[in-house]
Amino acid sequence: PTQRSSDLNGSEMAIDLLIAARLLGLERLRGIVESVVGYALDIENAACIYDVAALYSCDRLKKACAYFIIGNWTAVTASDAFKEMDEQNKNELIQLKGE
Repeated sequence: PTQRSSDLNGSEMAIDLLIAARLLGLERLRGIVESVVGYALDIENAACIYDVAALYSCDRLKKACAYFIIGNWTAVTASDAFKEMDEQNKNELIQLKGE
């Protein structure tokens, strides 16, 4: 596992399952896993999970992450995961925050 995956704080298996469900077209499973991962968001993993959600077009999870990140802006933006975040995704969140 990479340092990035360790930022998920125990959600690695759920993320792997989410990716597999998406790749295999298992939409019901994907929806369930998106919900579970959404409830597991915290200051340290939200930015990393946002990146994964954006990469794999998990729109509901991406929206949940954005809501969490914006609601906890100061703490999340101070995290290492936010600093390592994809620049496009980071800019997207900054734009959403400004709206």
